Amino acid sequence: MKPEQYGLLKEKAILFGDDNFATIIDEYGPYKNESGMLMKKFLIVPHEHLVKDYPELQKPETFTHDTYLGPALWVEYPSYWIIDVSKSRTNAIVRVLCTFNGLETPHTKRVVKYTEEIKLLETENESLRISNMYLTSENGDLLKEKKMLIKELCEIRDLMKGETDEDED
Repeated sequence: MKPEQYGLLKEKAILFGDDNFATIIDEYGPYKNESGMLMKKFLIVPHEHLVKDYPELQKPETFTHDTYLGPALWVEYPSYWIIDVSKSRTNAIVRVLCTFNGLETPHTKRVVKYTEEIKLLETENESLRISNMYLTSENGDLLKEKKMLIKELCEIRDLMKGETDEDED
């Protein structure tokens, strides 16, 4: 069989939150940046629509690398905005929830909303743990009191039983 029969090999692509595309030449990360945030870098060749949407990509000095697919540049994004299901270098798509230049999209706003909701639920969960510890302690104290009361009642019953036995002699 000839290689042409299999079709063209598709490079790994990157799909941004604003539906623009680029081809990934190389990737690096995840790594922590200066502020401690987990980031990932991609060396990309922008597709035509991406170049049209972002005028800064129309300047030749923007591109720092020449690759076999054309001029390329490095971009980086927070790891929590990146969905990279397939680790394959071909026929795969990396989804970045923000726009090419890092602005929020409905996808990133949803992540922010869920992050806030998780923080709220974690705070509530911690409060419930503390309440549970207090109630467990309180329950233990009540159980001890109940055991002491039962023990005293048993002693009284035994005393009363002993008195009735002596009365019968």
